[in-house]
Amino acid sequence: MTKSELKGPRTIQDVLDRLSGVKIRSGHYQADCPVVGHMTPVGHLSVKDGGDRALVTCHGRGHTYQEICAALGFESLTYSTNSNRPASGVKLKDEEPMELLRQVYELDDNTVKYFGIKPDYRKQAWKYPVKGGTRFKKYTRRPPRKYWHTAGTPNQLYGKIPEGATEIWLANGEPSIWVGYQASVPVVCGLYGEGKIPDNAIQLLKDKGVQVINLPYDLDAPGRKSALDIFTILASEFSVKLRRLPDAVGEHGDICDLNNWCGRDNEVFRKTLAELPEVDAAALVEELPNPSGLPAIMVTDRQLRDITIEALTALYKTNDPPRVFRRSGTLSRVRLDEKSIPFIETLTESAFRGLLTRACDFFETTPREGTRAVSPPLDVVRDCLALGDWEFSPLYLLRQ
Repeated sequence: MTKSELKGPRTIQDVLDRLSGVKIRSGHYQADCPVVGHMTPVGHLSVKDGGDRALVTCHGRGHTYQEICAALGFESLTYSTNSNRPASGVKLKDEEPMELLRQVYELDDNTVKYFGIKPDYRKQAWKYPVKGGTRFKKYTRRPPRKYWHTAGTPNQLYGKIPEGATEIWLANGEPSIWVGYQASVPVVCGLYGEGKIPDNAIQLLKDKGVQVINLPYDLDAPGRKSALDIFTILASEFSVKLRRLPDAVGEHGDICDLNNWCGRDNEVFRKTLAELPEVDAAALVEELPNPSGLPAIMVTDRQLRDITIEALTALYKTNDPPRVFRRSGTLSRVRLDEKSIPFIETLTESAFRGLLTRACDFFETTPREGTRAVSPPLDVVRDCLALGDWEFSPLYLLRQ
């Protein structure tokens, strides 16, 4: 891969190699601004290794982060092969954390002020007030401790729901809320990790007049699992729409990544959000990784006929060579007795249930436990046996 093909630099050196007039200063580099048309470029660009990305600030005409990236030939200045650990001994100070905040999320001063986001030099994290305390988010992307809060901070929803809004978006992570607010999209989240919302979330949302909840989910397994868990909690009280993000944002992509994909254009971002495809819970279960490798079937809030079709389809695929047959309007199988003499056995509910559990995995969702594995439901077993119209091979007896 050549440098021109890189979406981002591998290290700070890749950035410095594309700059002119580079000088080493205390804790950072100074270089000429690379943006074409800069009237007085000499020494006006400040460059610092932020651990997982290069931090750049134009002190001349104040060129934007995007303009500098374009001039350098990168899509972003996040290191493409970085392990997301801070560079040894590097600490952000003064205005550097807020410049990083603007570069990563392109937040304007109004958004920063509304959420009260400020830097904390000792913790090397952004801090912002939440109900009853203070919340922190580490500057680096994936440190061992990404978010934390002061002791006693109550469980709560974070974000702004405008007066009269009946439809909202429920996202993961505070940056999604900041980006949503700036784009005039009502986005909220729970503060205690992916897939978690406050115990009183239903009442809080009802008090705000919310009726419809859009739930865009991260495309990785934890994102899909947490979306199903939240869907289960809220589906009985609201119209919940599971929304699938485009593959282009990446497996771990979220609303912030979608905003970047939209060029950080608020109008495009709002339109793209509104057009995200809806996915039903059963289809989402099928996307979850299943250690057994068997088809996954969701049974919660679904018509029996649909579950029956999926269960039989899974059984048809495993019935090769044939061991289940249709005979005289029932389902049967051929077995051997203790003398190895074959005999025909009509399938009982227990026997058929055993065949189903070896052909597919069944799941249900509950508000208390989220998504969990269950045995083949008896009503599904009985409906399969009573169907009478099967695709199994017929079994004939040859008479001599």
